[in-house]
Amino acid sequence: ERESNVAKMSHLTYSINAEEKWIVTIVSLALAYLTIRIIQWIVGVGLKTNKNKNTSIPKVPNKYPIIGNTLGPDGALNLSKQLESWASQYSSSCKEDDEGFLECTLFGTKYVILCNKNALDFVASHRPNKIHRTKKIREVVNGMAGKGVFTAEGSVWRHERRLFGPPLNRNSLNHYVGNIRMVAHRLVRKWERLSTSSSSSEKKTTAKEEGFPIQHDLIGYALDNIGLLAFGIDYNSLEHDYVKEANDIHALCSVVVWRALAPIPYWKIPIIGTYLDGAGYAVDRLKRHFMELIQEHQQQHDNNDQNQSQQQQRQQHE
Repeated sequence: ERESNVAKMSHLTYSINAEEKWIVTIVSLALAYLTIRIIQWIVGVGLKTNKNKNTSIPKVPNKYPIIGNTLGPDGALNLSKQLESWASQYSSSCKEDDEGFLECTLFGTKYVILCNKNALDFVASHRPNKIHRTKKIREVVNGMAGKGVFTAEGSVWRHERRLFGPPLNRNSLNHYVGNIRMVAHRLVRKWERLSTSSSSSEKKTTAKEEGFPIQHDLIGYALDNIGLLAFGIDYNSLEHDYVKEANDIHALCSVVVWRALAPIPYWKIPIIGTYLDGAGYAVDRLKRHFMELIQEHQQQHDNNDQNQSQQQQRQQHE
């Protein structure tokens, strides 16, 4: 009996030692993994710090905690005007032969203002593979427009763009040139008219010529081209003061900016959140509009198929 008890004790001791070995092994692996991650983090922070030290991007002064750079009375209503004002005042790189970057901080988030064509070309050449929208902007855009080829970036964009490869090859683009040229002529005529009226009115007051805002027209230009190429509809928002779909898209563009800058994601409040800034109403109207377009095209496609089948039946009877 004593020998059996000794055997049991030895077996129990062996089991405990085996379990301890497994625990020690797991703990050792976890500590090794944690150590590697800490080293990677330290190295990454060091490289990022050195990179920031080597870059000489000018910054907008008077940055305050939490809120960052304060917006003026015009900037609160027209952010692009505020950014242009900062670029002209504080950026020494707004010349065409320089990099053209200016850093500002809005509500605790750093942004880079592109001040000239060189900066725009640099960013455009790396979009959407290497340079992406910020995480917050992606969440805002996807929340309103949904995920698709118009909002995709990186690997998702490379996968989704294959769907649009055949319709956008060189042979197919010849069918779109006429529509694109028509929209471009409308834009040029509008700017020529605005330039002439602005110059004549300015001569009556001061000798200095002032420009006119073009951001609204550029969004309208894009909308008119997308309407003609993707949906076969001529919105012609450049020559008409009120186009319901164009106004909704303009409103959403402004809401995207303010939601991206908002310190609190108020639009995520259940039921009412998306309607607090009016974006929910615009999204609902656009969804109904595009669903009607899809149903109309589907009905037209079904009618064409039915007509073709009837013609084939008639030819067979003849």
